[in-house]
Amino acid sequence: MRSKKKIKRFIKNYLPTISSYWNAIRAIKKQYIISEKKIGKLGNHSYISLPTLLAVSENIFIDDYVQIHTNSIVYNSLKEKLIIKKHTAISVNFVAILAKHIPTACIPHSILGPYHINDVHEDMIIDEEVWIGANVTLLPGASIGRGAVIGSCSLVNKKIPPYAVVVGIPAKIIASTFTIDQIIEHEKAIYPENERFSKEYLVQLFAEHFQEKKNIGISHISEEDRILLQTVKKELNIPNYE
Repeated sequence: MRSKKKIKRFIKNYLPTISSYWNAIRAIKKQYIISEKKIGKLGNHSYISLPTLLAVSENIFIDDYVQIHTNSIVYNSLKEKLIIKKHTAISVNFVAILAKHIPTACIPHSILGPYHINDVHEDMIIDEEVWIGANVTLLPGASIGRGAVIGSCSLVNKKIPPYAVVVGIPAKIIASTFTIDQIIEHEKAIYPENERFSKEYLVQLFAEHFQEKKNIGISHISEEDRILLQTVKKELNIPNYE
């Protein structure tokens, strides 16, 4: 008799909880990316924190060592690709919208957008080692150059050059990430020789985008942090090019 009461008590107390957990897991499987088999590419040591919604996940290609944090959304169709290159970090509440809708006579918006009628299609590329802050939105036409920093709550609707620091709505350049000499030093540590920017290119880049602008980066770290850095790079199998 006591065992029956125990069973009834267990069902009453715990079954609703178990059921709710099971329903939540089923919802996650339906709505969110939980397997690299469902995405175009998910590189080594890259992760996507849940919940994150990817509209057409097979058209999203993520390189190695990329982090996408929780509550991010990518709205794309079968005709646009999102490409995120290595060492990029994306903070919470990131939104990327790849398809551009054009108001079209005789077609209501309830059909125009969802069915991608008369859309402008363009791939979006986020280059290597980009840092995207919280609550950033990328609109059609946006692309982010290597080493750029996108400040929190910014809206980007155009091409951002390498190593630019941008903020605002729409985002504007306020600084460079590093000086030219710091970029050269930085890329010797991060990239193989054939992938590094030349000094000539960097001089041209700074003349075009960063005249009379500050830089936000530094070069020194503590000995404790240096040891930690080498430990993490070894654990993640990140090569040392220095």
